[in-house]
Amino acid sequence: VTGVKHDSTRQLHDLLVNLLSKWLRRAKIPHMGGVGGFKHTCKGLFTEFVNQLPELDPNNPAHVEVLRFRQCTIPVLMIDTRSMDPSENVAKTLGNRTLTDINTLAP
Repeated sequence: VTGVKHDSTRQLHDLLVNLLSKWLRRAKIPHMGGVGGFKHTCKGLFTEFVNQLPELDPNNPAHVEVLRFRQCTIPVLMIDTRSMDPSENVAKTLGNRTLTDINTLAP
């Protein structure tokens, strides 16, 4: 998408996430995130792991950047494939749960 300005990039991103979530719900595939997910966000999915990282030194010049990085590690969707009966090759690729991310670039 070319020429998208202001909040339109996020709106396009959310539209794509919600469309994929609706398709997953229609296919009866449990997932987290999007309008059709059993939870509408994956926020907090990594909190347990991030909280185990060493404390940040507020005097460190990179403190703000590292803190921002830790706070924005949120996948868009988590698809629970345990209820599916995929072929052997697909099962090896997906594992039990698959995290997805949708990125939109609008120059």
